[in-house]
Amino acid sequence: MKRHQPEQLNKPEVSQEYKLEDILQEFGKPSGPEKKDFSGDTIRFTPIRSAPKSPQEDAPMKVAAVKERSTTAFPYISADTAKPQEEAPAKSPQPAKEPPVSEPGEAPPTKKDRKEKISLPLTPFSLFEQYRKGSVAQILRCYILVPLALFAVFLLLYYDRGFTFAPFLAQYQGVICLSLLVLAMLLSYEVFFQGIKELFHLRFSLCFLALPVCVLALIHGVGMLTAEGANYCPIAVLLLSYLQYSLRLERSAMVHTLHTVCNFGTPLGIFEAPQATVKNDSLRCAPGDMDDYLEKLTQPDQPKKLMSIYAPFAFLFSFALSLVLTNVAAVDFLLCWLLLLLSAIPWAAMLSYAKPFRALARRLAKLGSALAGWHSARTFGKNHTIILRDEDLFPRKDISSNGMKLYGAFSAPFVISNALAVLDAVESPLTDVFESLLLAHNGARMYASSYRLYDNDGIGAEVNGENILLGSLSFMRSMGVHMPSGAKVRQAVYISMRGELCGVFAIKYKPNLSSKKGLRGIISNSNFSVVIAARDFLITPELIASKYELPTDRLIFPDYNIRVRLSEVDPNTPTVQGALIAEEGFGAFSATVAAGRTLRISATLSVILSLLSGIGGLLLCAALFFWGAGVSPFHLAVFQLIWTLLIGLSSDIMLKF
Repeated sequence: MKRHQPEQLNKPEVSQEYKLEDILQEFGKPSGPEKKDFSGDTIRFTPIRSAPKSPQEDAPMKVAAVKERSTTAFPYISADTAKPQEEAPAKSPQPAKEPPVSEPGEAPPTKKDRKEKISLPLTPFSLFEQYRKGSVAQILRCYILVPLALFAVFLLLYYDRGFTFAPFLAQYQGVICLSLLVLAMLLSYEVFFQGIKELFHLRFSLCFLALPVCVLALIHGVGMLTAEGANYCPIAVLLLSYLQYSLRLERSAMVHTLHTVCNFGTPLGIFEAPQATVKNDSLRCAPGDMDDYLEKLTQPDQPKKLMSIYAPFAFLFSFALSLVLTNVAAVDFLLCWLLLLLSAIPWAAMLSYAKPFRALARRLAKLGSALAGWHSARTFGKNHTIILRDEDLFPRKDISSNGMKLYGAFSAPFVISNALAVLDAVESPLTDVFESLLLAHNGARMYASSYRLYDNDGIGAEVNGENILLGSLSFMRSMGVHMPSGAKVRQAVYISMRGELCGVFAIKYKPNLSSKKGLRGIISNSNFSVVIAARDFLITPELIASKYELPTDRLIFPDYNIRVRLSEVDPNTPTVQGALIAEEGFGAFSATVAAGRTLRISATLSVILSLLSGIGGLLLCAALFFWGAGVSPFHLAVFQLIWTLLIGLSSDIMLKF
């Protein structure tokens, strides 16, 4: 059979994308006179129907699913004549539904039932308006509480050191301290509303403890109007300021999170799914569920649950301990109980979760992602396997053609169409590149009837009765396909048909900044194991290392058929949604996962320190009463402020990582 010269279709008049000189220089020109007969340069291999030359002879053959794409410019061509699509029958208009009428023997709907029927579903916009309402007034009250808290600190220092430069402060000490507390109570009325609400629902927090503290401080302050002694109203003012500030941070965190969610069009969710082939559960992106996200977002956080246990314990234990000390140490019961409560309440406990959540919500809003509150911290705080897909490493927009070279007697549209059919069967991200090539050469679209995956980065398929091999350079060599002297490009797609090499397509990968940031964050975190699950057989650790200049020794690179299986999402696999991101980008993905883990570590550390400060303060104050030593308001405030600064500093350090 007479063979033709190799057809090199990098013509400027066809498409300006191909650069013949660059490709020939990259591939290399064969030495000696040009040969017309290529029988010596190619060998035939056994077709795919028979046993392949690859060592995995039992690789299963899969039937390729025919995809219907209404937006593509190339219709699928099959052996059978395509049948015209039948028009769907027009739907008759549905009559309007009438309200249900109760039967004669049926009880009429109650008011509660009618309320449930007319209640609107929870949406991000309605929840955002709910949290945003009154936020400006809350901010204003917090700003007014700041000078009151500073003035309370000044009064504590003034009365403890015995300054005399303002004699009216000492003369009207009881009136000034009592008025300051009353004004602080009016400005922080939300703390008392929250405490009363918790009392009725039996879900306690530090706001509940603020109720007896303020009542006891008021009683003690009224008694100090005509008597001399230490006044503890300024400490109650500092406590109310911290509690009001914590409520402000909680609302601000929810406002920032919901504002980000309201700007989402069709968000993606970060899901946790169990994996049989890897050690830990995996994290991947999939279409997000907004209802599930809002439900998880409004759930109480773990620090608040711990405080709901600690608050009634501190209330009851301090009350019982006050009764004991009253009989043993002969101290005033109300004063003893007030001091035990003030020392048992960790001021920064309610900031343990609200402060890092607000900071992370503002940081993630710039990336277009949102955590689902403590649910995200619990989900992302564990060890996971991060499965990197093609879009995580090299988005489709960053993959382009770098030229092609054809061999044998096959035309360019025919070779490109066959290669596209094989790539489309495995849903490779390279399909966009070959669709552009097919469009430039006015080719017709074909599809593969079956395909087979090989471990050594290759695909075998049957397209219109033709046996085709498509893969990398190493795959072609392992299958026994002879490579001409000029066709040895690593970053290229090779296609073999009828036992002959018929095309080499050079592929160019452009580094993505978002992917680089995400890879750097994931690789540097030892709590994550990273598995490459790319359908593109050209993506290797060497390619990632050269493009992103990052170490890839921690990347797990399984065989090709395992990578394809890991990249698939089984709809029957139980998944847990942890967060939402606006669009598919590995930078936002990794930053959100890292933020969830940071939130859990920071909040857990802060609440542990808060519990230690509360329990330690309670026991220390009780010991001082037992030994007959006094507890001055200034020293009690210094004790609480030191622990507050320590907890805040530890939280800030954790947020830096």
